[in-house]
Amino acid sequence: MTEKSWDESDDSNDSVETTYAHSEVATSGAVTLKAEWNDPVLGQPTIFHISATGGSGNYKFRMDAPSYSDPNQWAFESVADPSRGEWMNYTSECASNDYTFTMTATGTYNFRFYVMDKTAGINYLRVNFNISVSDDKYPSVDSIVKSAVAECNSKTDGSEYEKALWLHDWLLDQLEYDKTLKWSSAESALTRGLGTCQSYESAYAKLLTAAGIENSETRDTYDGHTWNAMKLDGQWYQTDCTWDDSSDNWYSFDQRHLYFGLTDELMAIAHPGHSKIYTTDDYKTRSTSLADNYFVRAGDASKWAKAYADRIQKNLDAGKKEFEIAADNASYPPSISGIQNGIIAYAINQMTWTTDKAAVTLNATGSANSFTFTAEYASESPAVSLYGRSITLKDNIDVNYYMEMSDSVFEHDAYLEFKIGGQTYKLNVSDAAEVNENGKTLYKFSCPVNAAQMSDTIETRIVIDNNTKEEFSYSVKEYASELLSKSNEYTAETVKLVKALLNYGTAAQTFFKYNTDKPANAILSDTDKAVAAADFDAYKAVIKADSANGAIDGLTYYGSSLICKSEMTVRHYFILDNGSDINNYKFNYIDTEGYEVSLIPKKVSDGGVYCVDISGITACSLNKNYVCRVTGMDNSQTIELDYGPLSYAYSVANSKDSSKELKNLMNALYMYSEMARKVNGI
Repeated sequence: MTEKSWDESDDSNDSVETTYAHSEVATSGAVTLKAEWNDPVLGQPTIFHISATGGSGNYKFRMDAPSYSDPNQWAFESVADPSRGEWMNYTSECASNDYTFTMTATGTYNFRFYVMDKTAGINYLRVNFNISVSDDKYPSVDSIVKSAVAECNSKTDGSEYEKALWLHDWLLDQLEYDKTLKWSSAESALTRGLGTCQSYESAYAKLLTAAGIENSETRDTYDGHTWNAMKLDGQWYQTDCTWDDSSDNWYSFDQRHLYFGLTDELMAIAHPGHSKIYTTDDYKTRSTSLADNYFVRAGDASKWAKAYADRIQKNLDAGKKEFEIAADNASYPPSISGIQNGIIAYAINQMTWTTDKAAVTLNATGSANSFTFTAEYASESPAVSLYGRSITLKDNIDVNYYMEMSDSVFEHDAYLEFKIGGQTYKLNVSDAAEVNENGKTLYKFSCPVNAAQMSDTIETRIVIDNNTKEEFSYSVKEYASELLSKSNEYTAETVKLVKALLNYGTAAQTFFKYNTDKPANAILSDTDKAVAAADFDAYKAVIKADSANGAIDGLTYYGSSLICKSEMTVRHYFILDNGSDINNYKFNYIDTEGYEVSLIPKKVSDGGVYCVDISGITACSLNKNYVCRVTGMDNSQTIELDYGPLSYAYSVANSKDSSKELKNLMNALYMYSEMARKVNGI
């Protein structure tokens, strides 16, 4: 633990005149406010002598909670809660006042002092200044974070779960909850060893970000609390480091991990106000999975679930479809047992259940005092068959398979496997989208197809319990041939869309030199094969930067590219100067619904080249531009790229260096986009 220091102010007036090395003044009317101090020493109290002259001569003084920034970052966070304690109060009337504050981290601190002289008409005269301090014995918050992450990387397997858990445990070892509710920052957490929930959240957020783990703050304004949401293995989880920081041993499990990796519903048991937050339409970090919950990953949940196995099996053997079992931990507080039993119910639902007559689909739900169960008993062996196929052209280029499946299939290890162009896609039956066709329930599986793969045959097989039940093959080209042979059954625009799709596929094959002996448009007439020229002028990119060469604070925009797969991706490249840190820049873009989406830069080469991807751009959105914004270290300099897929096409069309094949690809892409939007009324 780090040594804790308490800062105090001295309200007494000292008649002995002292000379200070530094001062800062502010004047309003007849009153002048002056702050004086000597060179600070990290880890030791610094005295700030605050005085005023002019006006009535009777003044009231106040100090704001200081704020801190890592060196050269100019991103300040209040070290203490400015709404509590001494930061809110003015002194009684006096001529001067001394304040004391201890700086504990290399970096820059911001100080603000105020004077009030109502007689002279002064209610809010402020002096504001920064002090930069440095001492290797008192590293910056950023240095502490980087050191912790480096140790984490060396002591874990590098998975997101293991890193998040290690950093969670490391953080809890660094600090204690500040019962005075004064300290509320990453600085106080990591250099003073004290903090409120805001300190835990802020420090853990910095650690997760430095470890490359996407995260967000969850702020429960109803309960006056905050914690972290983190994204592990593609799923959001809720984690409350503050409530995990416990040395209690009241229950039969590790209490320091009760709030690590919860769903929103389980977190709302501890913090009821959260139920009003995660149910709103604009909530961004919906957490529904327990796959990376601590007790699930550690094996405790499975052990707890097995303790109920005999009681569950007895009800199943009796053929009960609904039943209830009392919880063994019902004596715990409901806020504790409710969370534990929610985790146990998840583990029960992962287990395989059977009777001597049939497999059983069991669904368990846990509450504070009991578990409720619903059971479905399979009466026949699992059956699955192909009902039909389609092609998605509006969004991605997907080949869709519609399957009929008996309910018992879901009780087995069942999946569809697609092989195309040397790639394999596996979709579990639980991942299928349920659709209704003429009153029949079908399950839809989709295989993405890149532009150049439209002639490729998709080899598909249905597998249940490692046994192949059925195999078949298909291709986009085969689908197109079938549709065009019945063109009188479709609208003219739909036929044009299919032809545009085949031309786009052939142009991609030609450009990428892939399967050129099997062109996708081989089934079209010579007239239909023509690739029309497109006018891309309306899509010219608009690039704004705070310098002529498109650079800010050591980062320069380098160029953009377009990745043509099932979906489109616009990729922007940037060059980072030697000595600069990519983490000092904020990357985001505005999506089609107007939301700001954060982007994480990826290193492309050792030459300092990084890229960010705007992904998931569908056929009907190819004509849209996306505003990508890069903000510099001090938030005052930006690079703004108003750029879309057809902006890239514009640069190709207007470049003397562009090949004929690439220009044809962009023209074909444009025609495909235009027809996709027409067919779908966009």
